[in-house]
Amino acid sequence: MRSTHLLHLTLLLSTAAALLPLTPQRLPTRLGSLRTDAEAVLDLRRVDTSRSELVSPGESTISRLWDLETWARHQKVGRYWRHLRKWPRSTTARLVLPVCVAFSLWSCVAHALRTRYFPNFAAPLAPLTLISSAVALLLTLRMNLSLLRLQESRLAWGRLVLHARETAGLAATYCAAAPAEAICRHLAVLGWCLKASLRAGEDDSDVVSTMLPPATAETVLAARKRPVALLRGAHAIVAEEVAAGRLDAQAHLSLLTQLHSLNAHICVETSRHCVDGVEVNAMVQPRNLISTQAQIGVCERLLASPVPPTITRHTSRVLLSWLACVPLGLESLGLALPAVALATLGTSYVMVGIDQIGLELEQPFQLLPMNSLAAALTRDVVDEISVH
Repeated sequence: MRSTHLLHLTLLLSTAAALLPLTPQRLPTRLGSLRTDAEAVLDLRRVDTSRSELVSPGESTISRLWDLETWARHQKVGRYWRHLRKWPRSTTARLVLPVCVAFSLWSCVAHALRTRYFPNFAAPLAPLTLISSAVALLLTLRMNLSLLRLQESRLAWGRLVLHARETAGLAATYCAAAPAEAICRHLAVLGWCLKASLRAGEDDSDVVSTMLPPATAETVLAARKRPVALLRGAHAIVAEEVAAGRLDAQAHLSLLTQLHSLNAHICVETSRHCVDGVEVNAMVQPRNLISTQAQIGVCERLLASPVPPTITRHTSRVLLSWLACVPLGLESLGLALPAVALATLGTSYVMVGIDQIGLELEQPFQLLPMNSLAAALTRDVVDEISVH
């Protein structure tokens, strides 16, 4: 009787074990080569050689990742004196100084012309006041559009790091060691290739050759869009695992979701996929839709589509015309020529400086800390696969 009960219990446990969902495959700790290659890449890119000349040396800048110490220094009351002390090294001042000096010299020329040919002329202030409101509106509009572009690009890079880390974790959990490492090698290079495609003077060939096998590296380097080629390679690895029956439907779907999010593909029409016999509606996958404006697609769009140049041209023309009339309005107040020249210099510095800052922010990839973000992506991918 006891043996019969034991037999029934054994059969019951076997049946229950068969009905339980498959547990994730644990990755063996044989990733020393991957970590070594990642460290070699980080050494190659320890210094950002393509940093923009728009970044002021020694100042708080958005071109590096901030920590608590940076925030504390940025918020100190002593920042006013520090900013005044480092004013001569300001990149904005250096860029707009020629325009400011030109308008200051123009005030002297306008004074000489008015004194010689129109001694009784006094420019009315009402038109200048009205136009100043339009100038302020145009500058505000341009600045707001540029800040939105900067915010969107930074969010895209943040989501890129997030989805790459999540994809690496899923690959390490559900895939065998070799394909998981291959996927993670593709992901570890993704940030560097995207940076090279968004910033002039950047070469990612050494990084690709270090992290990928020779045949794969040759394919990626020959592609027109290397970030897309990397994701295509990761897709191919996942497809091979599914075809070999080593990846179940749920794991396959999770990996596809993250890879789609990395590539920012969004299906506007209802499409159906069949994964290992499981029909999945792509429109009802929320994680597949959260990155509709993120990652590679957003970065490419921001690079290829600026703020409408009509706004830039019109702002420049109105601003220059208004600044040309400022000396005449100041003279009508009875100011002496030195005071008019200094006031014109200061006014042009403020207004042209705002326009220049908006122009710099319009192309966010020359300011973002993409070197630090790409390095963080590489570290996160390697760390994520190492803990499994």
